[in-house]
Amino acid sequence: MNFDALATWWLPLAVLGHLCNGVAFIIDKVLLHQTFQRPGTYVILIGGISGLGVLFLPFVHVNASLSTYALMFGFGALFVLALWAFFTALQRSEASRVVPIVGALIPIFTFLGSTILLHEDWRFHEVIGFCLLVLATVLLTSDGRGKRGPDRRTLWFACLAAVVFAAASLCGKAAYLRLDALSVFVLSRFGGVAAALFVIAVDRKAWQEVKKVFIHKRLPDSRAKKIPVQLVLFGQALGSFGFLCVNAALAFGSAAIVNALQATQYAAIVLVAWIGGSRLRKMLQEEWSPRTAVLKGIALLLVAGGLWFVAY
Repeated sequence: MNFDALATWWLPLAVLGHLCNGVAFIIDKVLLHQTFQRPGTYVILIGGISGLGVLFLPFVHVNASLSTYALMFGFGALFVLALWAFFTALQRSEASRVVPIVGALIPIFTFLGSTILLHEDWRFHEVIGFCLLVLATVLLTSDGRGKRGPDRRTLWFACLAAVVFAAASLCGKAAYLRLDALSVFVLSRFGGVAAALFVIAVDRKAWQEVKKVFIHKRLPDSRAKKIPVQLVLFGQALGSFGFLCVNAALAFGSAAIVNALQATQYAAIVLVAWIGGSRLRKMLQEEWSPRTAVLKGIALLLVAGGLWFVAY
């Protein structure tokens, strides 16, 4: 099995993957605030789902160097650990304070890493598109209310998440340059499983929450509601599909641009919130005011412009 036919489709695949991740993010955000109390719960679920990659092992025939195996393992493990840092920051503060930091820093760190470490060549129009997408991310994820930023510890977790997400992307891209896409994707899943096992060892309460998802018990917290297992599974399935699309794009496209295209995810969330009415906007913490509408309208235009320059 070979993914080379997807080489010319990396841009739409990246956009599709980020859009799916946007919907999964909305579901995760609702569950994180209403059902789960431990950020590690998601890490265990996502890392555990990584184990399904063994189903594709019969299609993988690899004779790689030890350094390539290390890159693949790091790719899978670092991504899961980055999620742990991100969800920890998200739980400690409002999404409108955390997401702009993580969303803007990931492509910047990836850009620096891919230029310095991977010696990636950039064309002028790609740099313009990249900058427009990063600027759009900042505008789209800002709440426009001038609130004081997150506390120092939350800021640390947000920056850590961005650095580790970028490192995971760079490991993945380096591995994709050495091996075929399917082999890298499948073998890197073992790193994700190892990271999930590490979280289980460190955070036993998160493991207890994971078990309660599937045995339909209530959490000990009086605020907790019965966990809608169908919603959890749907969110994880959608996130997994989005992850697969983004990884296919990462194999054939620029790592920094693929990460910058996350602006399309935020744009979709804003559009859904605006169309969905006040109740949905409140749930997503999207402010509706003339100033915010203008800023995010400009951001949507920047997303369109960034996509045009990247695809030019």
